[in-house]
Amino acid sequence: MANIFVAIQTSLSAAHRVVLFMLLFVVVLSCVGIILLLKTNADLEKKAKKAKEENEAKADQILRISHDVRGALNVIMGYSSMLEDQEDLSPETREDMGKIYDSSRYLENLINDMTDVSKIEQGKVELNLQTVNGIEFLGSIAKFYAKEAKRKGINLEYSFDLTAGEYVVLDEVKSRRIYSNLLSNAIKYSQAGTCIKWTVKDEPLASDKVTMVSVIEDQGCGMSQEFMEKMFEPFTQEMNYQGNGPTGTGLGLAIVKSLVELMGGTISAESQLGVGTKFTIAMERNLGKAAEVTEEVGEAPVNVEGLMGKKVLLCEDRPLNMQIMTMMLERCGMEVTTATNGRQGVDKFKASPEGCFAAVIMDSRMPVMDGLQATKEIRKLKRSDAKTVPIVAVTGGIYDGLDHESSKAGVTEQLIKPVSQDQLSAVLSRLVCKKQDK
Repeated sequence: MANIFVAIQTSLSAAHRVVLFMLLFVVVLSCVGIILLLKTNADLEKKAKKAKEENEAKADQILRISHDVRGALNVIMGYSSMLEDQEDLSPETREDMGKIYDSSRYLENLINDMTDVSKIEQGKVELNLQTVNGIEFLGSIAKFYAKEAKRKGINLEYSFDLTAGEYVVLDEVKSRRIYSNLLSNAIKYSQAGTCIKWTVKDEPLASDKVTMVSVIEDQGCGMSQEFMEKMFEPFTQEMNYQGNGPTGTGLGLAIVKSLVELMGGTISAESQLGVGTKFTIAMERNLGKAAEVTEEVGEAPVNVEGLMGKKVLLCEDRPLNMQIMTMMLERCGMEVTTATNGRQGVDKFKASPEGCFAAVIMDSRMPVMDGLQATKEIRKLKRSDAKTVPIVAVTGGIYDGLDHESSKAGVTEQLIKPVSQDQLSAVLSRLVCKKQDK
Protein backbone atom coordinates (compact mmCIF):
# COMPACT_ATOMS: atom_id res chain seq x y z
CA MET A 1 0.00 0.00 0.00
CA ALA A 2 2.80 2.39 0.88
CA ASN A 3 4.42 1.78 -2.49
CA ILE A 4 1.15 2.47 -4.25
CA PHE A 5 0.66 5.75 -2.30
CA VAL A 6 4.18 6.90 -3.13
CA ALA A 7 3.60 6.11 -6.82
CA ILE A 8 0.33 8.05 -6.82
CA GLN A 9 2.01 10.98 -5.03
CA THR A 10 4.86 10.95 -7.51
CA SER A 11 2.40 10.80 -10.38
CA LEU A 12 0.37 13.74 -8.99
CA SER A 13 3.50 15.80 -8.45
CA ALA A 14 4.51 15.25 -12.06
CA ALA A 15 1.04 16.26 -13.23
CA HIS A 16 1.21 19.35 -11.05
CA ARG A 17 4.58 20.22 -12.50
CA VAL A 18 3.17 19.91 -16.03
CA VAL A 19 0.18 22.07 -15.13
CA LEU A 20 2.38 24.65 -13.43
CA PHE A 21 4.73 24.66 -16.41
CA MET A 22 1.81 25.14 -18.79
CA LEU A 23 0.40 27.95 -16.66
CA LEU A 24 3.82 29.59 -16.50
CA PHE A 25 4.16 29.22 -20.29
CA VAL A 26 0.74 30.84 -20.82
CA VAL A 27 1.63 33.72 -18.46
CA VAL A 28 4.97 34.32 -20.20
CA LEU A 29 3.29 34.09 -23.61
CA SER A 30 0.61 36.55 -22.49
CA CYS A 31 3.24 38.96 -21.18
CA VAL A 32 5.15 38.72 -24.43
CA GLY A 33 1.91 39.28 -26.32
CA ILE A 34 1.05 42.31 -24.20
CA ILE A 35 4.55 43.74 -24.66
CA LEU A 36 4.34 43.19 -28.43
CA LEU A 37 0.86 44.73 -28.51
CA LEU A 38 2.03 47.77 -26.55
CA LYS A 39 5.03 48.11 -28.84
CA THR A 40 2.80 47.79 -31.89
CA ASN A 41 0.42 50.43 -30.52
CA ALA A 42 3.37 52.69 -29.71
CA ASP A 43 4.71 52.20 -33.25
CA LEU A 44 1.28 52.91 -34.72
CA GLU A 45 0.89 56.04 -32.59
CA LYS A 46 4.38 57.12 -33.61
CA LYS A 47 3.58 56.51 -37.29
CA ALA A 48 0.22 58.26 -36.94
CA LYS A 49 1.93 61.24 -35.27
CA LYS A 50 4.58 61.29 -37.98
CA ALA A 51 1.92 61.05 -40.70
CA LYS A 52 -0.02 63.91 -39.09
CA GLU A 53 3.12 66.04 -38.86
CA GLU A 54 3.96 65.24 -42.49
CA ASN A 55 0.43 66.11 -43.61
CA GLU A 56 0.52 69.37 -41.67
CA ALA A 57 3.93 70.17 -43.15
CA LYS A 58 2.61 69.35 -46.62
CA ALA A 59 -0.43 71.56 -46.09
CA ASP A 60 1.77 74.42 -44.86
CA GLN A 61 4.09 73.96 -47.82
CA ILE A 62 1.14 74.08 -50.21
CA LEU A 63 0.02 77.36 -48.61
CA ARG A 64 3.54 78.77 -48.95
CA ILE A 65 3.72 77.74 -52.59
CA SER A 66 0.23 79.13 -53.12
CA HIS A 67 1.31 82.46 -51.63
CA ASP A 68 4.41 82.68 -53.83
CA VAL A 69 2.58 81.69 -57.03
CA ARG A 70 -0.27 84.07 -56.30
CA GLY A 71 2.24 86.85 -55.71
CA ALA A 72 3.66 86.29 -59.20
CA LEU A 73 0.13 86.12 -60.63
CA ASN A 74 -0.68 89.39 -58.90
CA VAL A 75 2.10 91.07 -60.86
CA ILE A 76 1.26 89.41 -64.20
CA MET A 77 -2.47 90.09 -64.04
CA GLY A 78 -1.98 93.56 -62.59
CA TYR A 79 0.35 94.72 -65.34
CA SER A 80 -1.76 92.98 -68.00
CA SER A 81 -4.89 94.77 -66.82
CA MET A 82 -3.17 98.15 -66.84
CA LEU A 83 -1.67 97.63 -70.27
CA GLU A 84 -5.02 96.45 -71.63
CA ASP A 85 -6.62 99.69 -70.43
CA GLN A 86 -4.44 101.72 -72.79
CA GLU A 87 -6.49 103.07 -75.68
CA ASP A 88 -3.70 103.01 -78.28
CA LEU A 89 -3.19 99.22 -78.25
CA SER A 90 -3.27 97.48 -81.62
CA PRO A 91 -5.87 94.71 -82.09
CA GLU A 92 -3.05 92.12 -82.16
CA THR A 93 -1.57 93.36 -78.87
CA ARG A 94 -5.00 93.49 -77.23
CA GLU A 95 -5.58 89.88 -78.32
CA ASP A 96 -2.21 88.87 -76.87
CA MET A 97 -3.07 90.59 -73.58
CA GLY A 98 -6.30 88.57 -73.53
CA LYS A 99 -4.28 85.37 -73.91
CA ILE A 100 -2.06 86.37 -70.98
CA TYR A 101 -5.18 87.04 -68.91
CA ASP A 102 -6.73 83.67 -69.83
CA SER A 103 -3.53 81.79 -68.98
CA SER A 104 -3.27 83.61 -65.64
CA ARG A 105 -6.87 82.75 -64.81
CA TYR A 106 -6.16 79.12 -65.64
CA LEU A 107 -3.14 79.06 -63.34
CA GLU A 108 -5.18 80.74 -60.60
CA ASN A 109 -7.83 78.02 -60.88
CA LEU A 110 -5.17 75.32 -60.61
CA ILE A 111 -3.85 76.84 -57.40
CA ASN A 112 -7.42 77.15 -56.04
CA ASP A 113 -8.08 73.47 -56.77
CA MET A 114 -4.84 72.22 -55.21
CA THR A 115 -5.37 74.31 -52.08
CA ASP A 116 -9.00 73.24 -51.72
CA VAL A 117 -8.10 69.56 -52.03
CA SER A 118 -5.40 69.98 -49.39
CA LYS A 119 -7.91 71.57 -47.00
CA ILE A 120 -10.48 68.84 -47.64
CA GLU A 121 -7.87 66.11 -46.99
CA GLN A 122 -6.86 67.83 -43.75
CA GLY A 123 -10.49 68.00 -42.61
CA LYS A 124 -10.15 71.77 -42.23
CA VAL A 125 -13.25 72.64 -44.22
CA GLU A 126 -16.02 74.04 -42.04
CA LEU A 127 -19.23 75.84 -42.86
CA ASN A 128 -19.38 79.58 -42.27
CA LEU A 129 -23.09 80.29 -42.55
CA GLN A 130 -24.47 83.78 -43.07
CA THR A 131 -27.61 85.42 -44.41
CA VAL A 132 -27.39 86.91 -47.91
CA ASN A 133 -29.73 88.37 -50.46
CA GLY A 134 -30.16 85.33 -52.71
CA ILE A 135 -30.79 87.18 -55.98
CA GLU A 136 -27.86 89.56 -55.46
CA PHE A 137 -25.53 86.72 -54.47
CA LEU A 138 -26.38 84.59 -57.52
CA GLY A 139 -26.45 87.66 -59.76
CA SER A 140 -22.89 88.67 -58.82
CA ILE A 141 -21.65 85.24 -59.92
CA ALA A 142 -23.74 85.20 -63.10
CA LYS A 143 -22.58 88.67 -64.23
CA PHE A 144 -18.94 87.72 -63.80
CA TYR A 145 -19.22 84.50 -65.80
CA ALA A 146 -21.43 86.13 -68.42
CA LYS A 147 -18.45 88.38 -69.17
CA GLU A 148 -16.11 85.36 -69.18
CA ALA A 149 -18.41 83.52 -71.59
CA LYS A 150 -18.74 86.56 -73.85
CA ARG A 151 -14.96 86.72 -74.23
CA LYS A 152 -15.21 83.26 -75.83
CA GLY A 153 -18.27 84.06 -77.94
CA ILE A 154 -20.63 82.07 -75.70
CA ASN A 155 -23.97 83.32 -74.39
CA LEU A 156 -24.73 82.71 -70.71
CA GLU A 157 -28.46 82.94 -69.94
CA TYR A 158 -29.52 82.94 -66.29
CA SER A 159 -32.81 83.07 -64.41
CA PHE A 160 -33.31 83.05 -60.62
CA ASP A 161 -36.79 82.41 -59.20
CA LEU A 162 -36.59 82.71 -55.41
CA THR A 163 -40.24 83.32 -54.61
CA ALA A 164 -40.30 81.58 -51.21
CA GLY A 165 -37.81 83.95 -49.59
CA GLU A 166 -35.53 86.80 -50.64
CA TYR A 167 -32.90 86.09 -48.00
CA VAL A 168 -31.22 82.70 -47.53
CA VAL A 169 -28.66 81.29 -45.12
CA LEU A 170 -25.59 79.77 -46.78
CA ASP A 171 -21.81 79.61 -46.83
CA GLU A 172 -21.06 82.35 -49.35
CA VAL A 173 -17.47 81.29 -50.18
CA LYS A 174 -18.21 77.59 -50.67
CA SER A 175 -21.47 78.15 -52.52
CA ARG A 176 -19.70 80.55 -54.85
CA ARG A 177 -16.98 77.92 -55.38
CA ILE A 178 -19.54 75.29 -56.38
CA TYR A 179 -21.29 77.45 -58.96
CA SER A 180 -18.02 78.93 -60.21
CA ASN A 181 -16.45 75.52 -60.85
CA LEU A 182 -19.45 74.30 -62.82
CA LEU A 183 -19.85 77.51 -64.83
CA SER A 184 -16.12 77.66 -65.52
CA ASN A 185 -16.21 74.06 -66.81
CA ALA A 186 -19.25 74.79 -68.96
CA ILE A 187 -17.44 77.72 -70.59
CA LYS A 188 -14.18 75.82 -70.99
CA TYR A 189 -15.76 72.83 -72.74
CA SER A 190 -18.11 74.84 -74.98
CA GLN A 191 -17.47 76.39 -78.37
CA ALA A 192 -18.23 79.89 -79.65
CA GLY A 193 -21.82 80.34 -80.76
CA THR A 194 -23.28 77.98 -78.16
CA CYS A 195 -25.42 78.79 -75.13
CA ILE A 196 -25.16 77.98 -71.41
CA LYS A 197 -28.28 78.15 -69.25
CA TRP A 198 -28.27 78.56 -65.46
CA THR A 199 -31.53 78.46 -63.53
CA VAL A 200 -32.18 78.46 -59.79
CA LYS A 201 -35.59 77.84 -58.21
CA ASP A 202 -36.61 77.39 -54.61
CA GLU A 203 -39.14 74.83 -53.45
CA PRO A 204 -40.75 75.52 -50.01
CA LEU A 205 -40.18 72.82 -47.37
CA ALA A 206 -41.48 74.71 -44.35
CA SER A 207 -42.17 78.28 -43.33
CA ASP A 208 -38.46 78.90 -42.79
CA LYS A 209 -36.80 76.38 -45.13
CA VAL A 210 -36.54 75.76 -48.88
CA THR A 211 -34.82 73.43 -51.32
CA MET A 212 -32.78 75.43 -53.82
CA VAL A 213 -32.53 73.56 -57.11
CA SER A 214 -29.81 74.81 -59.43
CA VAL A 215 -29.45 73.58 -63.03
CA ILE A 216 -26.45 74.41 -65.21
CA GLU A 217 -26.79 73.16 -68.79
CA ASP A 218 -24.36 73.63 -71.67
CA GLN A 219 -24.08 72.66 -75.34
CA GLY A 220 -20.46 71.61 -75.02
CA CYS A 221 -18.49 68.48 -75.84
CA GLY A 222 -20.36 66.30 -73.32
CA MET A 223 -19.06 63.26 -71.41
CA SER A 224 -19.00 59.54 -72.12
CA GLN A 225 -21.02 57.19 -69.91
CA GLU A 226 -17.78 55.45 -68.90
CA PHE A 227 -16.28 58.70 -67.64
CA MET A 228 -19.47 59.73 -65.83
CA GLU A 229 -19.12 56.69 -63.56
CA LYS A 230 -15.92 58.14 -62.10
CA MET A 231 -16.21 61.88 -62.87
CA PHE A 232 -16.31 62.89 -59.18
CA GLU A 233 -13.05 61.07 -58.36
CA PRO A 234 -9.99 63.33 -57.88
CA PHE A 235 -7.55 63.70 -60.80
CA THR A 236 -10.04 62.14 -63.24
CA GLN A 237 -10.44 63.65 -66.70
CA GLU A 238 -12.26 62.79 -69.92
CA MET A 239 -9.46 61.77 -72.28
CA ASN A 240 -11.38 62.23 -75.54
CA TYR A 241 -11.81 65.99 -75.15
CA GLN A 242 -10.68 67.56 -78.43
CA GLY A 243 -10.64 71.21 -77.40
CA ASN A 244 -7.65 73.50 -77.48
CA GLY A 245 -5.52 74.42 -74.49
CA PRO A 246 -5.15 72.92 -71.01
CA THR A 247 -7.98 70.92 -69.47
CA GLY A 248 -7.14 71.32 -65.78
CA THR A 249 -6.21 68.98 -62.95
CA GLY A 250 -9.36 66.87 -62.82
CA LEU A 251 -10.10 68.20 -59.30
CA GLY A 252 -12.96 70.61 -60.01
CA LEU A 253 -15.85 68.13 -59.91
CA ALA A 254 -14.38 66.28 -56.91
CA ILE A 255 -14.27 69.57 -55.00
CA VAL A 256 -17.82 70.44 -56.05
CA LYS A 257 -19.17 67.09 -54.84
CA SER A 258 -17.30 67.34 -51.51
CA LEU A 259 -18.64 70.84 -50.85
CA VAL A 260 -22.20 69.94 -51.91
CA GLU A 261 -22.22 66.94 -49.57
CA LEU A 262 -20.68 69.03 -46.76
CA MET A 263 -23.78 71.23 -47.05
CA GLY A 264 -26.08 68.19 -47.04
CA GLY A 265 -26.99 68.54 -50.71
CA THR A 266 -26.98 66.29 -53.75
CA ILE A 267 -25.54 66.63 -57.25
CA SER A 268 -26.40 64.67 -60.39
CA ALA A 269 -25.43 64.89 -64.05
CA GLU A 270 -26.80 64.05 -67.47
CA SER A 271 -24.53 64.16 -70.48
CA GLN A 272 -24.10 63.01 -74.06
CA LEU A 273 -20.94 63.22 -76.16
CA GLY A 274 -21.13 66.01 -78.71
CA VAL A 275 -24.44 67.29 -77.31
CA GLY A 276 -23.74 68.79 -73.88
CA THR A 277 -23.96 68.34 -70.11
CA LYS A 278 -26.54 69.18 -67.48
CA PHE A 279 -25.74 69.37 -63.75
CA THR A 280 -28.49 69.55 -61.11
CA ILE A 281 -27.75 70.54 -57.52
CA ALA A 282 -30.35 70.42 -54.76
CA MET A 283 -29.61 71.88 -51.32
CA GLU A 284 -31.81 72.69 -48.35
CA ARG A 285 -31.46 76.30 -47.20
CA ASN A 286 -32.85 78.04 -44.16
CA LEU A 287 -34.54 81.35 -44.87
CA GLY A 288 -33.15 84.47 -43.24
CA LYS A 289 -34.21 88.06 -42.66
CA ALA A 290 -32.92 91.35 -44.03
CA ALA A 291 -31.80 92.41 -40.54
CA GLU A 292 -29.45 89.40 -40.39
CA VAL A 293 -27.47 90.44 -43.46
CA THR A 294 -24.04 91.59 -42.28
CA GLU A 295 -23.08 92.83 -45.71
CA GLU A 296 -24.84 92.82 -49.01
CA VAL A 297 -23.23 90.65 -51.65
CA GLY A 298 -23.78 92.46 -54.94
CA GLU A 299 -21.96 95.03 -56.88
CA ALA A 300 -22.07 97.96 -54.45
CA PRO A 301 -21.31 101.34 -55.99
CA VAL A 302 -17.62 102.24 -55.78
CA ASN A 303 -16.94 105.72 -54.42
CA VAL A 304 -13.41 106.28 -55.78
CA GLU A 305 -13.83 110.04 -55.23
CA GLY A 306 -14.01 109.32 -51.50
CA LEU A 307 -10.48 107.89 -51.66
CA MET A 308 -8.89 110.88 -53.40
CA GLY A 309 -6.02 112.34 -51.38
CA LYS A 310 -6.34 109.76 -48.59
CA LYS A 311 -3.13 108.23 -47.24
CA VAL A 312 -2.63 104.46 -47.16
CA LEU A 313 0.14 102.37 -45.60
CA LEU A 314 1.22 99.48 -47.86
CA CYS A 315 3.25 96.67 -46.26
CA GLU A 316 4.71 94.30 -48.89
CA ASP A 317 8.10 92.59 -49.09
CA ARG A 318 8.17 91.72 -52.81
CA PRO A 319 9.34 94.70 -54.93
CA LEU A 320 7.22 93.88 -58.00
CA ASN A 321 4.11 93.28 -55.92
CA MET A 322 4.75 96.52 -54.07
CA GLN A 323 5.09 98.32 -57.38
CA ILE A 324 1.86 96.96 -58.86
CA MET A 325 -0.12 97.53 -55.63
CA THR A 326 1.24 101.08 -55.41
CA MET A 327 0.12 101.77 -58.97
CA MET A 328 -3.36 100.41 -58.20
CA LEU A 329 -3.65 102.53 -55.05
CA GLU A 330 -2.46 105.63 -56.89
CA ARG A 331 -5.12 104.95 -59.53
CA CYS A 332 -7.62 105.34 -56.68
CA GLY A 333 -6.11 108.76 -56.02
CA MET A 334 -4.46 107.66 -52.76
CA GLU A 335 -1.06 108.71 -51.38
CA VAL A 336 1.01 105.61 -50.62
CA THR A 337 3.54 105.07 -47.85
CA THR A 338 5.41 101.76 -48.17
CA ALA A 339 7.03 99.31 -45.75
CA THR A 340 8.99 96.18 -46.71
CA ASN A 341 8.08 94.09 -43.65
CA GLY A 342 5.65 94.01 -40.76
CA ARG A 343 8.06 95.53 -38.23
CA GLN A 344 8.74 98.50 -40.49
CA GLY A 345 5.02 98.87 -41.08
CA VAL A 346 4.29 99.06 -37.35
CA ASP A 347 7.10 101.58 -36.84
CA LYS A 348 5.84 103.82 -39.67
CA PHE A 349 2.30 103.69 -38.28
CA LYS A 350 3.59 104.61 -34.80
CA ALA A 351 5.63 107.51 -36.21
CA SER A 352 2.68 108.93 -38.17
CA PRO A 353 0.32 111.61 -36.80
CA GLU A 354 -2.87 110.18 -35.35
CA GLY A 355 -5.48 109.70 -38.07
CA CYS A 356 -2.86 109.99 -40.81
CA PHE A 357 -3.69 106.71 -42.57
CA ALA A 358 -7.16 106.01 -43.91
CA ALA A 359 -6.29 102.32 -44.38
CA VAL A 360 -3.48 99.76 -44.09
CA ILE A 361 -2.77 97.10 -46.73
CA MET A 362 -0.90 94.22 -45.07
CA ASP A 363 0.70 91.29 -46.91
CA SER A 364 0.20 88.14 -44.82
CA ARG A 365 3.70 86.64 -45.27
CA MET A 366 6.69 88.94 -44.75
CA PRO A 367 10.16 88.66 -43.21
CA VAL A 368 11.06 90.04 -39.76
CA MET A 369 7.37 90.21 -38.81
CA ASP A 370 4.43 88.76 -40.72
CA GLY A 371 1.22 90.61 -41.48
CA LEU A 372 -0.84 88.95 -38.76
CA GLN A 373 1.62 89.86 -35.99
CA ALA A 374 2.02 93.37 -37.38
CA THR A 375 -1.76 93.79 -37.29
CA LYS A 376 -1.82 92.71 -33.64
CA GLU A 377 0.95 95.19 -32.81
CA ILE A 378 -0.92 98.07 -34.48
CA ARG A 379 -4.17 97.20 -32.72
CA LYS A 380 -2.35 97.26 -29.32
CA LEU A 381 -1.04 100.82 -29.77
CA LYS A 382 -2.47 103.36 -27.35
CA ARG A 383 -4.00 105.72 -29.89
CA SER A 384 -7.59 105.88 -31.11
CA ASP A 385 -6.88 105.30 -34.82
CA ALA A 386 -5.05 102.04 -34.04
CA LYS A 387 -8.38 100.51 -33.07
CA THR A 388 -10.44 101.88 -35.95
CA VAL A 389 -8.19 102.05 -39.03
CA PRO A 390 -9.28 99.44 -41.64
CA ILE A 391 -6.55 96.80 -42.09
CA VAL A 392 -6.86 94.74 -45.26
CA ALA A 393 -4.81 91.53 -45.32
CA VAL A 394 -3.61 90.40 -48.74
CA THR A 395 -2.98 86.67 -48.69
CA GLY A 396 -1.93 83.92 -51.07
CA GLY A 397 -3.79 81.25 -49.12
CA ILE A 398 -7.43 80.27 -49.41
CA TYR A 399 -9.50 81.08 -46.36
CA ASP A 400 -13.18 80.71 -45.60
CA GLY A 401 -13.86 84.42 -45.48
CA LEU A 402 -12.23 86.12 -42.50
CA ASP A 403 -10.81 83.16 -40.56
CA HIS A 404 -10.63 83.03 -36.78
CA GLU A 405 -6.94 83.87 -36.40
CA SER A 406 -7.11 86.87 -38.73
CA SER A 407 -10.28 88.16 -37.11
CA LYS A 408 -8.75 87.70 -33.66
CA ALA A 409 -5.65 89.62 -34.75
CA GLY A 410 -7.78 92.56 -35.85
CA VAL A 411 -7.87 92.17 -39.63
CA THR A 412 -10.87 94.02 -41.08
CA GLU A 413 -11.04 92.15 -44.39
CA GLN A 414 -8.98 89.77 -46.51
CA LEU A 415 -8.19 89.82 -50.23
CA ILE A 416 -6.88 86.76 -52.05
CA LYS A 417 -4.10 87.25 -54.59
CA PRO A 418 -4.21 88.04 -57.45
CA VAL A 419 -5.99 91.26 -56.51
CA SER A 420 -7.66 93.20 -59.32
CA GLN A 421 -8.03 96.96 -59.54
CA ASP A 422 -11.81 96.62 -59.23
CA GLN A 423 -11.54 94.46 -56.08
CA LEU A 424 -9.09 96.81 -54.38
CA SER A 425 -11.08 99.93 -55.30
CA ALA A 426 -14.36 98.37 -54.11
CA VAL A 427 -12.99 97.17 -50.75
CA LEU A 428 -11.20 100.42 -49.91
CA SER A 429 -14.16 102.50 -51.06
CA ARG A 430 -16.51 100.56 -48.81
CA LEU A 431 -14.23 100.45 -45.75
CA VAL A 432 -12.81 103.97 -45.91
CA CYS A 433 -16.01 105.74 -46.93
CA LYS A 434 -18.10 103.79 -44.42
CA LYS A 435 -15.63 104.82 -41.71
CA GLN A 436 -15.98 108.47 -42.79
CA ASP A 437 -19.76 108.30 -42.66
CA LYS A 438 -19.78 107.22 -39.03
